Amino acid sequence: MQLSFSFRNAELVSMGFQNLQAEIPQIGRLQIYRTAQTIVRRLKVYPSRITAYIRTYVFRAGWNIDRYDLGYRISNRVPYGHYVVGDAFGAGQAWMHQGAWETFRNIADEEAEKLPEAIQDELTLAIRRNNLS
Repeated sequence: MQLSFSFRNAELVSMGFQNLQAEIPQIGRLQIYRTAQTIVRRLKVYPSRITAYIRTYVFRAGWNIDRYDLGYRISNRVPYGHYVVGDAFGAGQAWMHQGAWETFRNIADEEAEKLPEAIQDELTLAIRRNNLS
């Protein structure tokens, strides 16, 4: 009977863990960015039942996604934006827009709920890419 120990596999596993560790922040940031893009895409949709106004699409063009240290910030530079879709807390939507425009808060909450699953899917792929599964 013979037993051999080899560091060859240990080195590969260690390298895989190092690669995965480097990828994790990028995975999270990418998924957060994709979620922000989806939120903005949904916020840009004008309701079809509003026909009394001439549409300038200034509100739609006002959406921005800005990167900062902790992630991404979604904003609209149009000064009346909070009257149309409300603010980040779900308040401030004007009565004439209620029921026609979906609120910013509802859209953000719906999309944020999908974020953990998306990150988990990306982590699973990264683990496979680094031969750790």
